[in-house]
Amino acid sequence: MNSLSKKLTILVPVYECADDLQRHSESLVFLRQMDIPIIWIASPSQDGSDVVAERLAKLTGDSFFLSPQGLYQSWNFGVQKVKTPFVTISTIGDYYINDGILRMLDLLVRNNADICFSPPQDDMTSRYESVKSWPVHRFRKKLARFSDSVIPTDFLVSLQFRSGLDNLLGSWASIVAKTATMNKRPFPTDYANYGDTAWSFLNLPRLRFVFHNDEVSRFRFHHTPKYSPNAQHQIHYRVLAGRMLHINAKLASGKSSFSLSWKKHLVFRYLLNKSRGIKPRRFWWLHIRNWRLRYLRDFYATFFLIHFSSAHYFQMHGTRKLR
Repeated sequence: MNSLSKKLTILVPVYECADDLQRHSESLVFLRQMDIPIIWIASPSQDGSDVVAERLAKLTGDSFFLSPQGLYQSWNFGVQKVKTPFVTISTIGDYYINDGILRMLDLLVRNNADICFSPPQDDMTSRYESVKSWPVHRFRKKLARFSDSVIPTDFLVSLQFRSGLDNLLGSWASIVAKTATMNKRPFPTDYANYGDTAWSFLNLPRLRFVFHNDEVSRFRFHHTPKYSPNAQHQIHYRVLAGRMLHINAKLASGKSSFSLSWKKHLVFRYLLNKSRGIKPRRFWWLHIRNWRLRYLRDFYATFFLIHFSSAHYFQMHGTRKLR
């Protein structure tokens, strides 16, 4: 594992989080002891986060770069500075709980894959929100069937469709990636804070993914600052939602059992959301109608999952990017 550590770089993006930087730096001590390079990439911040990050980098011997403004602009800039074959992104407050990223790196090498992802663990301070509701946890048992090996593309893409606008891959603090792949396929910058979800839609059909079932890092829910005040970048959720509706319409077209199952899934998902709310209201489970709709929604989604074909996806979308 020690030889592997020299093939990995940890990126630490920084923006408006000065109070959390000291603790985050301390959480990386055991990884520094393994000679894993660490690069701090800081966007100019009103609270002086960039100044604090530069000072910490000098104290620990880490690298530091002042990055362009913007969430994913900063991530893409950081990846360009990486000199090792593999990279992981340690977002502030999301601490590694073990050396599992080295195990994930080993899986990438052995499987000749592009991305290895794992389910994050809840942070101790997350009282009212939980990562357990994320797709990577909801589908964890299904993904575990392919644990530590390359996941079939059709299976992976179909799970993302079932996840809607939630990112199947989860937190990027729980992901290890090939640096060359991330440079060739950078994060989209026109979806604001949904750039990583857009990245998944763009790349799940085209890359090799490995799932590691063990948790390697925590995820902390915290306030997400607005990186870009420019109005043209505030299309994020609406554009992604519109694109998802467009894909759904194509999937539901036709008379095949594949299309009909997805059409029925969409209908029952709509009826269920209308009955209990998109974010389920309290005591929704007291109504038998909601349970029946939930069962039918999941039944047709499972039917779709079984019959999904990556060839069908490629036939519809080719290799064109989302616009």
